[in-house]
Amino acid sequence: PTALATTIVTKVNEGGAFVSKKGDLMFMTRCPEAKNKQLKCQLYVSKKQGPSWAEPTLIPFCIDTVSFRHAVLSPDGNTMYFDSRLQGGYGGNDIWMSTYDAKAKAWGQPVNCGPQVNTAGIEGYPYMSEDGKTLYFSSDMPGSLGGIDIWKVSVNADGTFGTPENLGAKVNTEGNESFPFIADDNTTLYYASSGKPGLGGLDVFSIDLSKGAEAVNMGKPVNTEKDDFGFTFNKAKNLGFFASNRNGNDDI
Repeated sequence: PTALATTIVTKVNEGGAFVSKKGDLMFMTRCPEAKNKQLKCQLYVSKKQGPSWAEPTLIPFCIDTVSFRHAVLSPDGNTMYFDSRLQGGYGGNDIWMSTYDAKAKAWGQPVNCGPQVNTAGIEGYPYMSEDGKTLYFSSDMPGSLGGIDIWKVSVNADGTFGTPENLGAKVNTEGNESFPFIADDNTTLYYASSGKPGLGGLDVFSIDLSKGAEAVNMGKPVNTEKDDFGFTFNKAKNLGFFASNRNGNDDI
């Protein structure tokens, strides 16, 4: 694995890389630092620039006193899902969405995904399936096996949500499971776990949800004795992205 360009990887923590279908945009989380001021993690987008990436720009609706993390897009690219501690939610951390206004060329104000997805607890790390019919996310809602578990919920044609379903003990443990990524085949799930046997810290695992098999540790060089997480794969570019603190800070 190689760290991305210095426009992306800096001295502060970065993670949650999501590359658009065309491979021309990268959405990411960056947690800036400033002297005498506590800044929260924010969402940024970077444009592909030749073989590298341009300097990321802040998504305009972000507020530096509130945490915004882990942006992903719907298959059509018009809806952004992310997690935040914005006021007006249902608990600590909620999943929110924003719709792209093509005329204004801007992302709209965040809208909470509602009580079918969000609880008084923690919800985060959303990822939408390729067919747009299932939202995967992490939560500590009642029915979880451990800290935070991976859940899925159906997305109806009108944009409303069904009833969340825990992915069960093949995926979840008494530890924490996070950063779900469902591949284009709609059956292969990649995620990070602190509870399954691994090399250390958070490791990336994969599981075929259609076969009921056990989750498989992706091993080295993806995983290390440090935290490795947030694996995604861009089919168009045949490139995988993930975050790791193997060099100190969280880098992509």
